[in-house]
Amino acid sequence: RGAREDLAHQQWRKKAVMRQPTLASEDAKAGKSEVAEQLRKERENLQDVLTRFEAQQRRQKRLLQQPQLDLAEALHEEQRQAMAERAAELRMEREKAAERKRKEELRRQAAELERQRLEAEERRREEEERDRQALERLKREKQESERRRAEERRLAAEREEQQRKEMEETSCRARG
Repeated sequence: RGAREDLAHQQWRKKAVMRQPTLASEDAKAGKSEVAEQLRKERENLQDVLTRFEAQQRRQKRLLQQPQLDLAEALHEEQRQAMAERAAELRMEREKAAERKRKEELRRQAAELERQRLEAEERRREEEERDRQALERLKREKQESERRRAEERRLAAEREEQQRKEMEETSCRARG
């Protein structure tokens, strides 16, 4: 029963208990004192029966509501368990996402380091190639310079020889 129904029932009970039959005269009271005593006992008996009945009604109400309460409690427990499982799933998903992100970041860093290493290696090779080419150029220039000097010495020697021959010829003509 609802709260209003319970309140109405309690008010009716109070009125029933407080009601007492009023007798028209004192004579009637005296003549019917035995009846009044029986009525009073009957009223007390009814009050006792009413109290027991109400207690039984409350017990029955609780018994009727217990399966609903048990069901509600079971549903609530299932809901809590489902929420806990979902929270665990979400936590696991976040952890996996964080792990994937961490691995991706490590992969990206490794790729960046590898790119930098390759670039450094390429720069080193380019520098070595430039150095090799410069060295070859210097060797060629040195060889060319030595060849020119040798050629100049040869030409100088030839000129000297030519001059010596001319001088000898001139001195031979002058003598002869």
